[in-house]
Amino acid sequence: MKKLRQLLTVATLVLALGFVFMNCREVDAAPAQRVEGVVYINPPSNGGTVWKSVKKMRMEENSNASFKIYFGNAGDYISDVKVNKKGLKAGVTNQYSINWSAGTGSCYGTIGLRAEKSGTYKVSFKVRNQAGAVKKSYTMTVYCTDNMAVFKEIKIGSQTAYKRTVSKKGTTYTTKYLSNYKIPSSMTSAKLSITPNKGFSITGVIVVYRDKNGVPKTLKTKNNRNIKLSQQYNTRSYGSDGVCSKPSKMWTEVFASYKDKYLGTYVQYSVVKKSGVKMIKRVEKLSDGTKKTGYYNISYAGGNISFWRN
Repeated sequence: MKKLRQLLTVATLVLALGFVFMNCREVDAAPAQRVEGVVYINPPSNGGTVWKSVKKMRMEENSNASFKIYFGNAGDYISDVKVNKKGLKAGVTNQYSINWSAGTGSCYGTIGLRAEKSGTYKVSFKVRNQAGAVKKSYTMTVYCTDNMAVFKEIKIGSQTAYKRTVSKKGTTYTTKYLSNYKIPSSMTSAKLSITPNKGFSITGVIVVYRDKNGVPKTLKTKNNRNIKLSQQYNTRSYGSDGVCSKPSKMWTEVFASYKDKYLGTYVQYSVVKKSGVKMIKRVEKLSDGTKKTGYYNISYAGGNISFWRN
């Protein structure tokens, strides 16, 4: 009987602890469902599968942007929107807080932004309940640059393959693009130089090229190094008449890994074998901390930079 009472006591304690842990809600664990009573600032736009506040964002100078605040309860609203310095304007553009539900289309407000000058800004605001009492104060950090794209300029040898420039005269902005990824037929290797925009860094480079026999090869290297370029077409086929059919271009695919120091996001490429097949693995870290993984067969690889020649 004594042993039975001990077992019952242990079982009761385990059940009690179980109920304690079951009732603890950890919002930072990014639940798949929206939790009532919790305010979410700018959660990622991925179909509502992750609910986590992301209190930092990017935008371009001379542009409009916005972010959403999902209220914890019906009747909540945004107030006291302020920006810490000139160059960025912010204000409430809409609020829908009559009914609360777990869906993404209910009970939220939007703060609109207008950037007039590059810089780092702090947008502060409060969320109040239906009675007007302050529930909590929040701050969104806005990183404003003249270009949100990763690449500012790409050069292969002495040739500029891509360049985007923005000039300002008074209140008029002019954007110019240069794009020429066609390389000379005689070029079999050259120095690759990638200049990233502000806040980005290039963390690695993988090149997929075809040798003179048409076999796909990979080269792991760094920015500002010489790379090999394709010497053969991606595919060839022969008809019943023995005539060779081939594409019109020889492609060299570049997978440039990068990191965004402002948002903490990155894209990382690596060469792996999956089911015995050599592939390019792509890992992307989003601003909420979640990661997405994808694979590219090197025979049909499509990089974020593509050079071609006849």
